[in-house]
Amino acid sequence: MSGIDAMVNGQSSILIYPNPFTNELSVVIQKQNIKQASFIITNVLGQQLYKKEETNLSNYYTKQLDLSKLASGVYFVEINVDGENTVKQVVKQ
Repeated sequence: MSGIDAMVNGQSSILIYPNPFTNELSVVIQKQNIKQASFIITNVLGQQLYKKEETNLSNYYTKQLDLSKLASGVYFVEINVDGENTVKQVVKQ
């Protein structure tokens, strides 16, 4: 299984897997005292296809994104954790 691992400003660790994916995408966030996280999926045209916000999270948080309704193709996952933003490209098979 492969995925994308990112450090955001040295403060948090974000792991997105599997990549490529078929129906579900997992996002793992590690950061001390996470207060808020948002997840946005956009297509290559910049159209927002999915948005979810979570609050009052623990230091280790996993979010399963059900993206089974999306067509095969390239997408961007934007994750904002307490104001720290990261964007990663994923592929749906």
